[in-house]
Amino acid sequence: MVDSVRPLRNAASLILVRGEPLEVLMVRRHARASFASSYVFPGGVVEPDDADDAWLPRLIGADTLSRPERAARIAACRETFEETQILVAVDPQSGVTTGRHTWHGMSFFDGLSASGLYLDLSRLIPFVHWIMPDGVPRRFDTRFYITTAPPEQDGASDGVEITDLNWTEPAIGVEEALTGSRHLYFPTLANLELLS
Repeated sequence: MVDSVRPLRNAASLILVRGEPLEVLMVRRHARASFASSYVFPGGVVEPDDADDAWLPRLIGADTLSRPERAARIAACRETFEETQILVAVDPQSGVTTGRHTWHGMSFFDGLSASGLYLDLSRLIPFVHWIMPDGVPRRFDTRFYITTAPPEQDGASDGVEITDLNWTEPAIGVEEALTGSRHLYFPTLANLELLS
């Protein structure tokens, strides 16, 4: 009997960096979520709406990107906002977004539109691309992006998918993983090692 290969789900993750010494944002998944109780970078599954052409008027730097690449970058921004309340968007007047934004009952797209904000996809730099191997229960084809964290946005856990978030130096995150005080899956650990 041939084992069936589980299908890949497209996903995107955003590595937010800030300061000197360099710190990265880590979030801890809820015990019942994917990657239960592990520290990861904010992110999640690319949804069909992330590829919708309705996004085009709200995007900067998207004209050279393929539809799948554009959708992955939108998903990384959307998931980061949903999980941490950190909004990686730009105000056309100032060029940055500061402060806290909550759009109760509105989609990410509708909230951006109502606020007059844009996603500058050129600010998300491709970092690594991980594809989960055969044999794992859930397989993801994940694109990791890196960008500077918006000023004055420290983030807050959503209390649903995310139970904790913190800013940590990559080398400290690696050390905590190796001593067992912080649970990391291999891709997260490897990304932290690259940043150390």
